[in-house]
Amino acid sequence: MDTSFEIRDKIIPIPTDKYTKIMLLGTTGAGKTTLLRQLIGTDPDTEKFPSTSPSRTTIHDIEIIAGNFDKYSAVVTFLSLKETQLLIEECVKDAIITYIASKNEDEMMRRFLTHKDNRFRLSYIIGKPYSSQTNNDEDDATLFDDEEEYQEVETPFVQSEIIQNRLIIYKDKLISISNSTLNYVSSFFNIDISKAAKDEKETVIDLIEDALTKNNDELSAEFNSFLNELFKDIKQKFSLIEKGKVEEIDNWFSNWTFETSNRIEFIKTVNQFSSNYANDYGKLLTPIVSGVRVKGKFKAKNDTEFRNFVLIDGEGLGHTTETSTSLSNHITQKFSQVDAIILVDTAQTPMLAAPTAAIQSIVKYANETKLILTFTHFDLVKGDNFVNIQDRKNFVFSIIDGILKKIEQDIGKETRNELKEVIDKNTVFLSNLQNNKIDKFTNSELRRLVGLILEKTNSIDYESQTIAFDSSFLENHILKAITEFHKKWDGYLGIYYHPDFSKLHWATLKAFTKRISYFGWEEYGNLKPSADLSDILNQNMRLFIESSIIEPFNFDKEIITWTKRKILVETSQQIQSLVSKEMITNQSFNWDVAYKYSGAGSSNLRSMKLKDIYNKTSLNPREDIPLMKLNTFVEKIKEIMKSAIERNNCKLI
Repeated sequence: MDTSFEIRDKIIPIPTDKYTKIMLLGTTGAGKTTLLRQLIGTDPDTEKFPSTSPSRTTIHDIEIIAGNFDKYSAVVTFLSLKETQLLIEECVKDAIITYIASKNEDEMMRRFLTHKDNRFRLSYIIGKPYSSQTNNDEDDATLFDDEEEYQEVETPFVQSEIIQNRLIIYKDKLISISNSTLNYVSSFFNIDISKAAKDEKETVIDLIEDALTKNNDELSAEFNSFLNELFKDIKQKFSLIEKGKVEEIDNWFSNWTFETSNRIEFIKTVNQFSSNYANDYGKLLTPIVSGVRVKGKFKAKNDTEFRNFVLIDGEGLGHTTETSTSLSNHITQKFSQVDAIILVDTAQTPMLAAPTAAIQSIVKYANETKLILTFTHFDLVKGDNFVNIQDRKNFVFSIIDGILKKIEQDIGKETRNELKEVIDKNTVFLSNLQNNKIDKFTNSELRRLVGLILEKTNSIDYESQTIAFDSSFLENHILKAITEFHKKWDGYLGIYYHPDFSKLHWATLKAFTKRISYFGWEEYGNLKPSADLSDILNQNMRLFIESSIIEPFNFDKEIITWTKRKILVETSQQIQSLVSKEMITNQSFNWDVAYKYSGAGSSNLRSMKLKDIYNKTSLNPREDIPLMKLNTFVEKIKEIMKSAIERNNCKLI
């Protein structure tokens, strides 16, 4: 079966020639999507595409093919039936467990309408309890980039009597199912779940889930009836689509397509699949969208001509506090496919954990020459010690210096110097991007940004310089990477203490294993074992390439740098594919076993099974070091490096 990307690519292919491909990265609220609006010239007052808000807005890929086209066309793909059903079921179960534990109807409805990962929101699709304060809720798109005031111009769809009555029915049914479930569970355990010990709570929640799905025919029937009713309600929302064509496969929605020459009509229609506009709650399909691709007559507002750009905007990097959090494989896989990577951050509080992790990953995957750092909210950098614009820039650069120092410690001085050279040239500062009229300084910086993007298309290719690398260092770097990975996950699993990675809550670990068991997904929230191992391996392979050169001693530095980077770009993607195959695909049975543990002690069993999976993927560095030379995973990494080195006219000796 085709992936969502493949479906979109069959309907509106991404051009391969004479187009500059640009990836936008940034933390939630930094202004990434607002910058995208500037680059495609959509009006922040009248068009509102793509959607922006202070909360997490973009939760799927938005791909925009911009050029001087006659028509506007779009294709939207949706989550699979199984994925959608799982997310709905989790929302319902979480609401029931919450009510049993708290008897709080408002908290129950909050958990019902917003999935605990904050990405899937039933409230967008079926509505939310309406009040006059709706536009003050934290998840409503009533403020744009925290500055633009929202003006109500129409009667909110969410206020519909049908929607509100429907929500009351849902609430009453959830309470009824919760009470029936509590009565059933109480016949086994006479405990207060809100005060239960960890093992007791784990057992009770497992009992609740089993009662709802398999152990009690009456409860299961009531629960499944509710899920079917809810699912039917969601499917009916597709009837609100007035334009375009919806294609169904196996009684579920595969994609929606639309084409028109009317720009206003186009943007208004597409927004139903990408908006989080509060007044439209109850008819938005955004939570079940897996990707949006549009093609049309878009260009930067201050540009004098149309550019052939493909702009890719994805989910924000979030606000993780972990400085060593890996980027998703979904993101890093695109590094080699694009010409430019625009990392958007706020100048007011620059380079916190997430953007720092992004720069580190870009370097580990040897794509730093594609980097363009773009700092928004430059107008908010204020203080008595900032006399002029250069003072404000220096404030940001002083923080970047800390990242450069860390890069030097982890990979080497040469890599640090190469990155600094890129950052010194490719850093842009922007103010008040959300405004229709922007100041002269920001206009100039936007024009410079377009110029930097165009430069990335015309990168110079050299003939590879022959370099000899010392192979004796390679195994040590591989072992170091594997050891670091295990230390992190030993902390997560509670096997050994780690000061930076605390033991995970059992429910989080269970949800994580469920994603991999059901769908083969490689991550859940900040849990990305495949990306973690790929990330640390690529870091160490870069360190190996940078530190193990035997010859030549006299060389053209620019050509040597280009050759090393070419090797690393090749190997980084191959290492990522190998880790994904060994850890996820080849271990599918064990992931299923790990998820299905239940009852008292299941969290410990699950942790040990995951440790076993990671040992089988690579090796157990606490026990298998003497056998490392016999380890097939280590040999495969060595072969990837050797082959890439030789393909680029170099030697491993």
